[in-house]
Amino acid sequence: MPVGGNISMKRAKQKKRKKKEKGTPKRPLSAYNIFFQEERKKILEDIPENEDINNESDEGKKEGKGSENKNEDKNGPNGTKSKSSGKKKPHGKISFEHLAKIIGTRWKALDPERLAYFKASADKDSE
Repeated sequence: MPVGGNISMKRAKQKKRKKKEKGTPKRPLSAYNIFFQEERKKILEDIPENEDINNESDEGKKEGKGSENKNEDKNGPNGTKSKSSGKKKPHGKISFEHLAKIIGTRWKALDPERLAYFKASADKDSE
């Protein structure tokens, strides 16, 4: 039996998740999540509005990755958005991948005092 066919059979057998009700509480944030939020704010405040520090800012455009008009798939037949997605508009200053790498490096180099602070914040949030 081909390997590709086996994968599709596994997906067919998987159970679908129940949708959560609107009133159910969210899972508490971990120490890393709280650290990530704070560091993200600091990094975005440090970057000037007109500066773009993405690693691939010009490379992807030169190679022709993606479509010319990024909104062409999201727009309806007359050029207007058919549905609002409810997502925040990206700031365009830094890619999430680059941001996550910076924050992950900072998390690994975090001193024990600050780590204890974030762990205490996470414990407080989980109560």
